[in-house]
Amino acid sequence: MALYGGWDEVGDTRALKEGKLVQAALKRNKNLKIDSTQAMSVELLEVMAEDSLDKKELKELKASYKEQYPEEAAYVRYYSAALIDKLVVLQPLSSTELQTLAQQRSIAIRDYLLKTPGFDKRLLIKENEGVKGEKEEIIPTRLEIVLP
Repeated sequence: MALYGGWDEVGDTRALKEGKLVQAALKRNKNLKIDSTQAMSVELLEVMAEDSLDKKELKELKASYKEQYPEEAAYVRYYSAALIDKLVVLQPLSSTELQTLAQQRSIAIRDYLLKTPGFDKRLLIKENEGVKGEKEEIIPTRLEIVLP
């Protein structure tokens, strides 16, 4: 049986880049206690955006959301989401990081299958591959079964 590690080109790329954005925020402020982009304040996002985005673009984005969402809570929610979207795509991500994720997944699946007696001699991990998942919560993984 051959198991191929896999990653979702859209979902996993986004998730890894979001993690990098959180790490960048933590580097800026060591006192922060955040673990996701949703926990980042609009003020912190604006500071990060000022360093990364065109000032005019940022000003227009802010004005557009202020006009579209006059209620403060809605404005903060949607403006923060827009800033996150703009900042996430700017985070660097190497193919090695996706390969590592795929490898971790294949090892986890192998470890699970090895709990079944007799599988240890018949299971082989193959190369990793990127796929386009249809659903965000499901990452397709190829499994080849060779019958003698």
